[in-house]
Amino acid sequence: MTTIMAIKMYEVQPDYMTTPGEILRDTIRSKNLTQKQAAENLGTSVKNLSNIINNQVSITPEMALKFEYVLETPASFWNNLAKNYQEYKLKVHYKWNI
Repeated sequence: MTTIMAIKMYEVQPDYMTTPGEILRDTIRSKNLTQKQAAENLGTSVKNLSNIINNQVSITPEMALKFEYVLETPASFWNNLAKNYQEYKLKVHYKWNI
């Protein structure tokens, strides 16, 4: 029990997380695509893609699969990124509201 407590005591909690939108924007740029081109290739609107990039809309499992095919990044990466970001936001919220 002491070991578990010691691990928790020294656990590092980051105070900043790169958002899924930032990573998506950089991935699109690395493929030399504009947002319009990426949206067309993904079969979505430029507005929807922009909302994802600006973190106004979460990445859905369906969109993650489209990212896998178009951006050649595994859907599991996008799904985990979205899940981890949501978890981070909740932790920050509860940290300040409890």
